[in-house]
Amino acid sequence: MPGRVGGMRDRVLECMTYKAVAKQTMEFVTNDLLRQRAAGDDRQVMAA
Repeated sequence: MPGRVGGMRDRVLECMTYKAVAKQTMEFVTNDLLRQRAAGDDRQVMAA
């Protein structure tokens, strides 16, 4: 019985870790896209 409880806890921790990593990845990608868009806007302003 304790083994099953431990397994559940490990699975929950694994899931939480995966979600945290996914969240960080999404934030990184979003920030990267925003940075690219800002750089693109700067170039457009320079061209104009």
